[in-house]
Amino acid sequence: MKSFIKGIFAVTGAIVIFIILVGIFSSSDKTVQSHDTLEDIQKGWDSLEANQARSERNPTNNIPVISNWDYSENTDGMDSKKSFFAVCTSPTIINFGFPYEGGSTFNLTIQNKRGENGIYLSVSKGQFLTDIENEKRIRIKFDSEKPFYINCGGTSDGSSTDIFLYPETKIISKIKTAKSITIEPEFYQEGFRQIDFNVSGLNWRH
Repeated sequence: MKSFIKGIFAVTGAIVIFIILVGIFSSSDKTVQSHDTLEDIQKGWDSLEANQARSERNPTNNIPVISNWDYSENTDGMDSKKSFFAVCTSPTIINFGFPYEGGSTFNLTIQNKRGENGIYLSVSKGQFLTDIENEKRIRIKFDSEKPFYINCGGTSDGSSTDIFLYPETKIISKIKTAKSITIEPEFYQEGFRQIDFNVSGLNWRH
C-alpha cells in the first residue's frame, strides 16, 4: 500500500514538474516574441527620427534662393559718402559684326549714389542707341508677364556702352520679386536685341 501511494506521489510530482517546465518555456518563448516586436518598433522609431533629422537639415519648404547678384561699395574720397552697387551678369552672349565681333556680354547694375537709386545696362563690346532727352523707348519683360515699354537714356560722360533705365524706382521694385527679366535695347547698326537676366535673390535696401 505504501509503495502504491509513493508511486502516485512520484507520478503526480513528475506531472507537476512537467507543467512547470512547460510554463517556463512557454513564457520564455513569449518573452522572446515580445522582445522581437519591441525591437521592430524601436527600429521604426529610429527610422522616423532619422528621417525627421534629415528633413530638418534639408527643409524642402525653406530652400534658400540662390542669388545671382554681386555686391560692392566704395567711399568718395572728397566727402566720405558711400555708394552701393549690385551687379547681375547675363547668360546672353551676342555676336555683333565688325569691330565688335567675338561675343559681347552684358551686366545689369543697380546703384545708390548720394541716397539716389539708379539702374543701368552695360555691354562689353558694342554701342547702345539713345537720345539726349532720355525718352527712347525699349521693351522689358518680367517672368511670364506681358512685355511693356520703359525709357532709356545715356550717361553723363556720353558713354555708348551704358544706358540708364527709367523709371528706376518701378523697375527696381519689380526686380525684387522677379526671377527673370528680358530687356530689348537697340544697338548701333545691329537693331533691337533681347538680353536675358536671372535676377532671383536681389537684396537691395537702399
